[in-house]
Amino acid sequence: MQPDDTFQPSTWAKDGPILAKHMGVVLDQITHYTTEPAALALDSQPALNTVPNLGVPLSLLSTIDPQLIRVLNSPLRAEAIYGRRQMGAWSDKTLYLKVLEGAGYGVAYGDFNKGGMASVNTGFEEIDRFLYQTHIRWGELEEATIGTAQISLANELRIQGVNVLERFINKVYFYGIAGQRTYGVLNAPQLLPAIQPDTKKEGGTAWDNATNIEIYNDVLKLFDTLVDRLDGVIDMNTPLTLVVPNSRQVLLRRTNDYSKPVTALLQDALPNIRIEVAPELGGQKEGTSGGVTGTGPAGNMIQLFVDEIDGTRTVECAFPMRLRLHRLQMHASSLSQKMSIGTWGAIIRRPVGIAQMIGV
Repeated sequence: MQPDDTFQPSTWAKDGPILAKHMGVVLDQITHYTTEPAALALDSQPALNTVPNLGVPLSLLSTIDPQLIRVLNSPLRAEAIYGRRQMGAWSDKTLYLKVLEGAGYGVAYGDFNKGGMASVNTGFEEIDRFLYQTHIRWGELEEATIGTAQISLANELRIQGVNVLERFINKVYFYGIAGQRTYGVLNAPQLLPAIQPDTKKEGGTAWDNATNIEIYNDVLKLFDTLVDRLDGVIDMNTPLTLVVPNSRQVLLRRTNDYSKPVTALLQDALPNIRIEVAPELGGQKEGTSGGVTGTGPAGNMIQLFVDEIDGTRTVECAFPMRLRLHRLQMHASSLSQKMSIGTWGAIIRRPVGIAQMIGV
């Protein structure tokens, strides 16, 4: 077709290729003119037997983040603060702590004088073992189903089983076990009574409205209590640990226009002090699961203890068995397993080396 030729419509079957080739007009969806005579056989729009659809299943357009987001729980701080140690085996029912006290007297020397005598006295403090257990179980179909989401059900159940056991043992280290000689570091009967904070300028004893100097003086009051009890065994260079509830840790950074924050003041006065945080010191924390004794302190508590005296740890978390995975039980189309753990509670070898203050 020449540019000066006049286009004369005929039928779309003839005109369509001409428009595309010579005029650059491509109309692939057009099949005929509306003015054309009746359509030939087999050229009508076909009827569908299925639902009209140009899409795909939505699941084919989705993806799963491979990273697993686990729900957060309160941190388990007992072993990090007080240390831990394995003693005995899980078959041992009682732990004996050996206590030795020296005694004696002397007299003025004489060649034939037989006066004076030194002696020792021994004692044994009994600690009871406590064993704790939980179970996990899963089905074959259940595991295959959740596996499509890139989650290993068996592994996650074992992780949660360990978490259940560890959280319980952490409570025992703080609260002990009711009805037996397995004690916690907050309520062991051999601990000396907690002291009270000084009254603050704004009223009350709590740290909420206290100045940095008032908070600093409360910690020094705890240290002075230890010095008096230990009669000079420790000094300001002795390694110490200060434990505070998480609601009070930020207050240790309190300052004013003329002074350093509390942490800096403490480091200047007690250069070997270590500051730790434990949620269990923050008031009435329930701890009754599985026989754990009662609750935490009646108010916010801080604790200052001497790390070591004469080569002996003041307090330590002890256990006869860290974790035991019992036999895997195979059922018809499912599996189960028992998991257990053991503890001696908090071993407090020198109660005099721990000072506590309640009401901050």
